[in-house]
Amino acid sequence: MLSTFLVVALALAAPTVSYDTTFAVPRDARIRLENFNGSVELRVWDRDMVRIAASHDAGDRIEVRTSGSAVNIKSVGRFGPPRNVDYVVSVPARAALHITGPFSDVTVHGAGGEVVVETVRGDVHVRGGVGIIELRSVEGDVVLEDARGRITLGGVNRSIRASGVSGPIRAETVNGGIRLERIDSGDVVASTVNGDITYQGAIRDDGRYALTTHNGNVTIRIPEGTNATVSASTFNGTVDFGMPVTLTEVRRGQRFSVTLGRGTARIDLESFNGAIHVRHRADR
Repeated sequence: MLSTFLVVALALAAPTVSYDTTFAVPRDARIRLENFNGSVELRVWDRDMVRIAASHDAGDRIEVRTSGSAVNIKSVGRFGPPRNVDYVVSVPARAALHITGPFSDVTVHGAGGEVVVETVRGDVHVRGGVGIIELRSVEGDVVLEDARGRITLGGVNRSIRASGVSGPIRAETVNGGIRLERIDSGDVVASTVNGDITYQGAIRDDGRYALTTHNGNVTIRIPEGTNATVSASTFNGTVDFGMPVTLTEVRRGQRFSVTLGRGTARIDLESFNGAIHVRHRADR
């Protein structure tokens, strides 16, 4: 028993060491980082180089492999997964980023290329991104700011928030809310089971917008002069248009269709156990 205790104590007291290296890469480098446990912070700078700074247990190590424009960074443990590695990585502005780690919080500052982040028990916060942007976490919040491209945001037990973004958006979670603000898109699909959904942004004349929740409220704030056909459906809630409208169709239950302006855009709003609110952007 004593020897077992000593082994555990020594493992817990393992010293932390630092890793720091810098090397040249193409400005459009593709950076892939795999971390089992710990934090990952990605920063952008105006150099065609990658700097990797990390702190980790002495028994673990950092592996870096390069091939052409590809850079693969991985933390490796002596006897299995590494205990904890905290990264701060600086990359060229146009670099494409792919970050994975089941127990990692991930923060990206000012990305100028593609961004893919996948984690299980970690928060994801990305500012920037151009092109393919895919952010997913099971037990963490997902936040995206100031990005443009084809956007996919996924969660299970926490919330999703996007602000100042443009391009097609798919946002889906199960037990959490979805908040989309300052959006410039003609293609938005947002769905959750247990949570509220809020949308504030452009409604393009040829756009398609679908906001769906089972147990929560749906609120959409649209610009003055919007041209859209709005379909709103709820089973155990209310539908509230905070503006003068003319109902063009009323179906069985709480199902309404309203035409705004020329009615060219399509807006579908649905909640089973919640209210639906349609407001002009300036309304409270």
